[in-house]
Amino acid sequence: MNGIYNIDYGGKQAGKLKVYAEGIKTVFSAETEFFPGVLRLAAVSKGSVVPIGVLSPSEKGLCLKKSFSRNSLEELGLTNIDKALILSGEQEEAKESKWSELPEPGAYFSDPDLKASCKGARGVLISKEGELAQLAFPLRKGVPFALMPAFCMGSPAVIDGKNYLIFKIKNGSLSE
Repeated sequence: MNGIYNIDYGGKQAGKLKVYAEGIKTVFSAETEFFPGVLRLAAVSKGSVVPIGVLSPSEKGLCLKKSFSRNSLEELGLTNIDKALILSGEQEEAKESKWSELPEPGAYFSDPDLKASCKGARGVLISKEGELAQLAFPLRKGVPFALMPAFCMGSPAVIDGKNYLIFKIKNGSLSE
């Protein structure tokens, strides 16, 4: 199991995981580029996804260093590593939902400023659950963010390998 493994996130290589022995413990040391949100490192072992721990912000991006005893590894079912990956609650939630393209996102807002800021927005996705609508606005380098007045109210998510901010809307207003 000792070695260096690529860490995947959203289908791309995001960093490295080093696994090595230190005394009677096995150490998992990971460094990745920075991604927003609460993210967990996991290892895939014999087809099972085994969470290792939560990645923390560092100077270079995100990191994790955690050690396990032989018994702990056996209890987790981690006998070998097929690959390493990053898990996020937002990403898992986004994959479970059905998203479709929304040509006029402003129609979902009652606030005139938010309606106006959505004018011309492209690549916005929608998912509906009863009275609650979730709008996913794309985050792209070099392109202004359409819903800037509400930027801090969004939750980051990865949908089909692309970064979005998701806004929950109920009866024309932002909801939590």
